[in-house]
Amino acid sequence: MPHFPLSIRLIVVGKMHGSVFEAASREYLERLRHYVEIEVVEIKTILGKGKPEAQAIIDEGRELKRYFRAEARQILLHTAGRERSSEDFAQRLQQFTQSGTRKIDFIIGGAAGLSDEILQAAHESMSLSKMTFAHELARVALLEQLYRTCTILRGEKYHK
Repeated sequence: MPHFPLSIRLIVVGKMHGSVFEAASREYLERLRHYVEIEVVEIKTILGKGKPEAQAIIDEGRELKRYFRAEARQILLHTAGRERSSEDFAQRLQQFTQSGTRKIDFIIGGAAGLSDEILQAAHESMSLSKMTFAHELARVALLEQLYRTCTILRGEKYHK
């Protein structure tokens, strides 16, 4: 049973099957399930499937938005988003639970980025770094930071 009354969903463009990041993603998902309810929704990549890039971004955005939960807070991972330390991120998630937010959707776009519709629909955006990461690496980094956040909030030793 999770320790935190939080349901987290990662809504991402692209699959990890066969990726070098797949094992790390599975490991952090397994660790996180001791603290929170978590799931990953993978949206098929449209970029490179014969559509112009601009249209692919729009189509991916529409597909991402289908999985937004109305009662959830949507947080984009975006290079223009707010950077936070691990401790600040932990405090932010704790603020959500204290204010009654129980569901958070994290959105990770594909290789071409996110549509304007998605950028406007999200409640906030955050950045893992000023650098741009491959979506698979961003997913692993987010999962690791979520796990780190849980250990910080529980006073466990992992984060030190």
